[in-house]
Amino acid sequence: MSITRIWERLYLGSLKDASQLAAANPFGITAVVSLCSHKVPHRARNVSYTRVPIADSRPISARQFEAVMAAIAQGIRQGNLLIHCVGGVSRSLIM
Repeated sequence: MSITRIWERLYLGSLKDASQLAAANPFGITAVVSLCSHKVPHRARNVSYTRVPIADSRPISARQFEAVMAAIAQGIRQGNLLIHCVGGVSRSLIM
């Protein structure tokens, strides 16, 4: 896993990291916000998932931005949140 803690209760990772939570959840992630069009192939029990597809290298609409911010706020209130895109280096980092 290449999940990185970027702030208290906020973690950054990739689609692969999000999928691996089904097998092991060492950071106690309770919510996942996915910014890619691909669904997380393997989902962990007791983890909530929100997907707001955002295309790479394209402008983000105000509606998408607001949806992501709301999902992040709700996820952090629940516990530890993982935000991810496919590689964990572009879209998720911007948010």
